[in-house]
Amino acid sequence: MTHTKAIYAFFFFLFIVSLTSEKIQGQPSVIDIIPGDPTPKSTITFIASHFVNESVENVTLIVQECTNESCYNESIIKPMIKNDANNYEAMVTLLHDDTTYIQYYVECTSGGVVKQSPVLELEVKAQNSQNKTPAFEFLFIIVGIIIAFSLFAKRKP
Repeated sequence: MTHTKAIYAFFFFLFIVSLTSEKIQGQPSVIDIIPGDPTPKSTITFIASHFVNESVENVTLIVQECTNESCYNESIIKPMIKNDANNYEAMVTLLHDDTTYIQYYVECTSGGVVKQSPVLELEVKAQNSQNKTPAFEFLFIIVGIIIAFSLFAKRKP
């Protein structure tokens, strides 16, 4: 019977520890990104939440732009503004044309303690390249007209 009591006591202890864990008690996390598929130099809105029963003093978003080879040295640091009971929001405009993904995280100051969300990554989709060759389709039209005229001219006696 004492073995069973020890097991119950152990699980009760784990339950109490989990209730007071920093992770459960307000670790910030980004819950929404608009748009979900950003392009280079676009503006992205980040919404953070999961601040449970805390007096939040400050919430900051940190974003770093990266290419396939490396990340840029400068980070975009934006204070997040409270938009309702437990959500904070910030808008970030990406700075570089060759960004392929971003790394981001949220820092929350509560009771003088800074808590950080996990660092996450988001793919940045390349912009359409059709603006680089604007007359390419026109070339096909001209070639098609020339072929049509040459075929039409051969059929007339």
